[in-house]
Amino acid sequence: MKQTQAATITVFLLILTVELSFIRSLVLNLAVLLLIFAVFLYRRRFGGLLVLIVLPLLPSLSTWWSIRVNGSGPEAAWILATRCYAFAAVGLLFAFEVDFEELLLHAQQRGLPHPVAYGILVVVHAMPEIRREIRNLREAARLKGTRLSPVSPLLYLKTIMVAFDWRTQYIEAMAAHGYDETAERSCYVRYCPSAGGILVAGLLLILLNAGVILL
Repeated sequence: MKQTQAATITVFLLILTVELSFIRSLVLNLAVLLLIFAVFLYRRRFGGLLVLIVLPLLPSLSTWWSIRVNGSGPEAAWILATRCYAFAAVGLLFAFEVDFEELLLHAQQRGLPHPVAYGILVVVHAMPEIRREIRNLREAARLKGTRLSPVSPLLYLKTIMVAFDWRTQYIEAMAAHGYDETAERSCYVRYCPSAGGILVAGLLLILLNAGVILL
């Protein structure tokens, strides 16, 4: 039995996303932003902090300016501007702190159909090969005097054709390792959510909502 924080963090972030979407509160937006900023500092995710500062800057400024110009008031402008940062912070925390493979395997053990879970895992594990194949295709096209831009339909068409060829190889490899889509699966490692993680997430949600109510 292996304890995992992936499911706890994911559910916590989903609840935050719902609250950010439906609660118009500057306090909530700033509290979520400061919380995730503190997590990144504690975990020394300085690259994540830089992305968090830069990535939502233009959407946040444009939202603030458009609300001010349309005359909806400074409070509404600040709420929507900080909400852009809060949503970006939630997404970056998921990207940096959630082990996606653990999350999928835990979800599969909790009822997610294993063809779905393992199909997504195949795609995730194949991403380095896909990027390498795209690079090779661009280099081959350059040798022929053709330049394939990142948005070229021909580039992605060729990549899809290569992926179809890989599909057969993956199916054969999984069958060789005893994978059966209709059989009941046993788990080499069983995942369970950490009780401490659930407690911390619950306390944080209580504190955040209490702060919104009181302030």
